[in-house]
Amino acid sequence: MDVATFARTRFGSPGRTALLVVGDVLAILVFFVIGNIEHGFDPTNVDRILRSAAPFVFGWLVVAIPAGLYGRSAVPAPIRVPLFIVPAWVPAALIGSALRSTSHFPGYAPQNFVMAAMGFGALFLLLWRLTVSIGYLIRAR
Repeated sequence: MDVATFARTRFGSPGRTALLVVGDVLAILVFFVIGNIEHGFDPTNVDRILRSAAPFVFGWLVVAIPAGLYGRSAVPAPIRVPLFIVPAWVPAALIGSALRSTSHFPGYAPQNFVMAAMGFGALFLLLWRLTVSIGYLIRAR
């Protein structure tokens, strides 16, 4: 498959793709801001938050793009959103956790963190993508 075919099958309209990418990244960042607050870190320390979230944003994009989560069918009916997001977030969180356990990123990735990242990260992405799905549903009426 050439690059043009890959891009055509993995991305929808530029506007919707941008909305989804920005929203996904913001959902992951909000998860990390709240996590930093919960663990007593300064929520205004943008560098720490970005460096903490970066492995998970990377993991998400590595999984979400090939999975077609920015493609034409990337905004399913609300009932189907979990079927799209959860199977993609689990490996993305594992990739993010593996990267976080290196010396290049702040924090570490014990088992309880990995489980929390899987659960709460999925929750934040689900809330965002459900909002988009419902918005598109209402707009289509």
